[in-house]
Amino acid sequence: MRSNVSHTAAEMPELMVPVRTTNSQDLKVHPASALNVSIPVPTSPKVPISGTKSQVAFSDLVEAYRTGQPEQWTRAESAIHSCGLEALPTLLDNLQSPDGQIRELASMMLSQVMPDLLYPEDPSQRPEVAPIAERLRIALGDESVEVRVNVAVAMSLIEGEGPRLVPIFQELLNSELPHVRTMSVVALGGLTPHAVPAIPAIQRMSQSDPDPNTRSAAVEALQLLQSQP
Repeated sequence: MRSNVSHTAAEMPELMVPVRTTNSQDLKVHPASALNVSIPVPTSPKVPISGTKSQVAFSDLVEAYRTGQPEQWTRAESAIHSCGLEALPTLLDNLQSPDGQIRELASMMLSQVMPDLLYPEDPSQRPEVAPIAERLRIALGDESVEVRVNVAVAMSLIEGEGPRLVPIFQELLNSELPHVRTMSVVALGGLTPHAVPAIPAIQRMSQSDPDPNTRSAAVEALQLLQSQP
């Protein structure tokens, strides 16, 4: 569940958005080709490069993003995925970084690795969910909309979090950023039956959202929500 990387130093790499449907283990991965976001490259220092494999990989990811190195990005992204459960502490710790861009990248990677970590082929390898959810809930209050939407998407894979997340995604439907609206409406489509109250807003988006990707995602979300008894 890795992204197709084609970016410069000032662009957010493309994401694959994971969303849990009505069956908690029925995961859909949506290519979000509209998720390239133009943001300024900061001059803040790099993440320290010493530490565990996942810490080094995340440091490489940040450096690749800031210097516009797609090949290095691909290697670092692959390394984070290969770390398995070891990646979780690294990514969760970086959600608390004072550097907003580091928090955004950590949240983005969490949204990508959570499906494989929460629903591994071997159920005995599934981590304890409660402490993960507790730390993610804190990040839902982040000042960055990028962090909030990525964390909410990651949390949408956790059983029982739907009622908490629906109002957050509903608020994010009003974002000025098309990719945030798209990610939010896709996630709502996977949160039945809790997301039924969002149907009127999603209907409006399917007809009048200025972004074609968001409109298409809204149509699909409506089909999922309205197909439930």
